[in-house]
Amino acid sequence: MLICLSAAPSTQRRRRRRSTSLAPALAALVAAFAALGLGGATGVAAAAAPSSETRGEARIAVGSQLRALSTTASPLEVGLSTRGATAFRVRLDATQPKIDDSSMVAPDDADAFWEEVTSSPYGHGIKASMGSVFVSAEGRITLLDADGKILTQSRLLIHSGEIVFSAKGGLVYGRGAGALDAHVLAQYGNVTPVVNNFFRKGSETNVPYYYTTDGYAALGVAAAGSSSILPTTYLAGPDSISWRNAQPGPFELYLMPSDTLERGTFAYYSLVGKPRVPPLYSFGFIASRWGWQDRSYIEDTLSRFRSGSYPADAFIVDFEWYTNESDYSFSSEGKSYCKDFGFNDKTFPDPAEQLAHYEDTLNFRMGGIRKPRLCNTENLEYARSKGWLLPQGEPGGDPTDPGFSGFYAVGRQLNFSDPEVRDWYAAMHEHYLDDGVDFWWNDEGEVDYFMFHWWSVSQALITSKKTPGKRSYSLSRNFAPGMARLGVGFWTGDAGPTWEVLAAQPGYMLNWALAGA
Repeated sequence: MLICLSAAPSTQRRRRRRSTSLAPALAALVAAFAALGLGGATGVAAAAAPSSETRGEARIAVGSQLRALSTTASPLEVGLSTRGATAFRVRLDATQPKIDDSSMVAPDDADAFWEEVTSSPYGHGIKASMGSVFVSAEGRITLLDADGKILTQSRLLIHSGEIVFSAKGGLVYGRGAGALDAHVLAQYGNVTPVVNNFFRKGSETNVPYYYTTDGYAALGVAAAGSSSILPTTYLAGPDSISWRNAQPGPFELYLMPSDTLERGTFAYYSLVGKPRVPPLYSFGFIASRWGWQDRSYIEDTLSRFRSGSYPADAFIVDFEWYTNESDYSFSSEGKSYCKDFGFNDKTFPDPAEQLAHYEDTLNFRMGGIRKPRLCNTENLEYARSKGWLLPQGEPGGDPTDPGFSGFYAVGRQLNFSDPEVRDWYAAMHEHYLDDGVDFWWNDEGEVDYFMFHWWSVSQALITSKKTPGKRSYSLSRNFAPGMARLGVGFWTGDAGPTWEVLAAQPGYMLNWALAGA
């Protein structure tokens, strides 16, 4: 579920050759979500349907021209199976371990039944309700729809980290967007999956996915690393679409035959997990700012919203709700007086009483900003002793210092991909729900491509433990495919108050939703 708040032009330029208007994609997106069905209330998203391991996969040996990037000189095997009800799973080197732990893939439905076809004009392959996929002895992959129409064929495979599909001039959707290209829906060019934010300009999320009007969708998955950039890239053009995995190791493609953008979007969300409905208040206006001065200022502002009959449902408080200064200039040791999991006595001297009043009397829900790092010295020492910290910092520069463009908060970032970190973080937040905090505003998580995902999983655990069945909610500054199933929303980054920024928002919403937000 996407909540779009702000954006502005990115500094990264991308080659454009073709674009379309927003209206057709909007209609397709609305229809796809309606057909998909949204998940119900839950603290933690339901687990993915189990993979059909009892069926295994069909393995097809290909010619000797296929070589692994780093190991064997013998012919390799391509693995074929299904995942969920809509996708073929193509493992370009079936001798490599399966990537079963990707956060991007978590279908609600069981894997589609498939049958092996050992003889066809296209080689050896499998057939399912959505179509079929074959691999020739020479190493050519062919994807067909349910009627046997060829949707795309690859060039002969050279190695397991690269594949080039034919194209018939189809429009290519679903890459994601930054503010510079938010107004462009269908686009040719290179797509490198990245999460980034440009202060006073906006966020940028690109994903390893596309839908082409040639009649299919594709998602690329490689082993997870620890960077804001993924190694799985593609280059789309009118005549071909080339995938490449820039790191050694397993590389998998999920191919989804779909004759329309609507059905392609349905198939994609069926694979990565159906969107879950967030709380009702999240559909209203949320007032957010950095600079709430004290308790009196908060209460005066909220009272003015009500006396002026403004339709606001929630408000968000920045650093000043939990600590008395921002931590951008802190070293890796932090400060002894900085609070990670408390309240600032100036803004919330009596948090439980205040938040009850704001909700019960003024009808305002409160969300607090969260950073994926620690600022307190004692907490940092403990996390460091447990091996819970990432070595890198947040890219993009200190937002309080426009002249600084490097990394900040180096050595203080939590590794949320570690289940122990998620459990500890959730436990440290439980008292906030007792005090009346309703949701979280997640900021500056571009340290790692999947940080916002695992961070949101930890926050969902808090709700699940304290109030089972309640809808968990958080807002993140960027996204990765699959986060929609967590019931989260997204904001489009730190941006200046300009008409150019405002004009980018409809395109942001469409591009991000088509990309899996």
